[in-house]
Amino acid sequence: MAFRAREVWDDNNGNLMLALVFGLVAFGSFAIYWTQVTRVTPYRARFPIPIANNGSELRDCSIKIACDGLQSDISICQIEVYQSPEGFKDRESAVIIAPGKAVKGVAKWEVKELPKGQFAIMAYEDRNGNGMLDYDSKGAPIERYGFSNNPVSEGVTIEEAMIEIEGEVEVQIHLREV
Repeated sequence: MAFRAREVWDDNNGNLMLALVFGLVAFGSFAIYWTQVTRVTPYRARFPIPIANNGSELRDCSIKIACDGLQSDISICQIEVYQSPEGFKDRESAVIIAPGKAVKGVAKWEVKELPKGQFAIMAYEDRNGNGMLDYDSKGAPIERYGFSNNPVSEGVTIEEAMIEIEGEVEVQIHLREV
């Protein structure tokens, strides 16, 4: 078999083999790129999420979240879910952090097993893949972002973004231009 390969190499001046090697390198490079672009981890919840004093300890609520306004059809978008005014917009205070892939410019999530209560959701397009919303030297976001209830004011407060979760709720978040 090795003799036949040498013969093919000699007959084609190595062009066939070079094309094969080039094809393998190109395919391998694309495979590595694709795994990096599509790598999404499941959401991380800090369970148990504190339950409000409403007498119910059931975790039978869910949120379906859709986020549009992404710059690219293959963007990674992150959501952070907050339950308390303390630490709002501080990633470490989020009760849920979840990355999601955009499909045709829209990223979607479904978060299940939530207790009934009020939550605020922040979403942002993670263009550099570092898993957080980035800011410039003046403290202004440099990546597209948005909140539940889609408030338009600057310096959004948790009260503006709070939504009541009871049963199954659908939320549409429109990302802002930066």
